[in-house]
Amino acid sequence: MNFLDMRSLETDRLILRRIKKQDAEGMYAYAKNPEVSKYLTWSAHDSIAYTRGYIRFLQRKYRSGEFFDWGLEEKATGKFIGTCGYSVFDPENKKVEIGYVLNPEHQGKGYATEAVKEIIRYATHDLEMHRVEARVIDGNTASEKVIKKCGLSFEGTGIDEMLIKGEYKTIHHYALIV
Repeated sequence: MNFLDMRSLETDRLILRRIKKQDAEGMYAYAKNPEVSKYLTWSAHDSIAYTRGYIRFLQRKYRSGEFFDWGLEEKATGKFIGTCGYSVFDPENKKVEIGYVLNPEHQGKGYATEAVKEIIRYATHDLEMHRVEARVIDGNTASEKVIKKCGLSFEGTGIDEMLIKGEYKTIHHYALIV
């Protein structure tokens, strides 16, 4: 199973769709901010050229069915405001791991929860996944709130579990079993 035929999804306020080259400005607007990437595995983008190159890389991954993230487009404005998808897609074990990032201008408005609920619905109903997982870097309380609102339960903590940007990070594990 792969995502060669990845389809768009919709919620009340969002369109979840493939990331396009036209999204570079919208992505760079948040990806350049070190506060946005503080609790993520990637570092802030240092230029719009880097963001454009990253999107070209994503396009190749889409074409090979190896990329599982949707761009988040705000219906009311048509703005690209973030991404949401599966950082791990494991059909053999019928599980996915979810991940998301949102432009700070749109945080605190329920968009992340709305998008995450939709990709959980898609994973469990359309893709027939049995388990949805999320890993949250210690200190990212906003992300933990989103995960809990979406029905995932705390399973445990890995102390100094991942080496991210040269530092060991403690990771909290959440999951939803269907």
